[in-house]
Amino acid sequence: MVLTDGRANVTRAGTPGRAQAGADALDAAALLRAHAIRSILIDTAARPQDSARRLAETMGARYLPLPYADATAMSRAIRAVG
Repeated sequence: MVLTDGRANVTRAGTPGRAQAGADALDAAALLRAHAIRSILIDTAARPQDSARRLAETMGARYLPLPYADATAMSRAIRAVG
């Protein structure tokens, strides 16, 4: 399970930079898919983000927009798609 607001802002090297951070996130997502790791991406942004949806697609993950997620809401959502 991955929780994100879809806005990458720190690179894999730990430096700031949205463009590189986004590319790093997509590279990591592609590795998850290549290894057939089953996953769910929960978009925690107040409004669903295209960047989070794209990350889920790259991962081969189920995409769940869940603004203002709390433990109960996440548990229900995960059980529903499990």
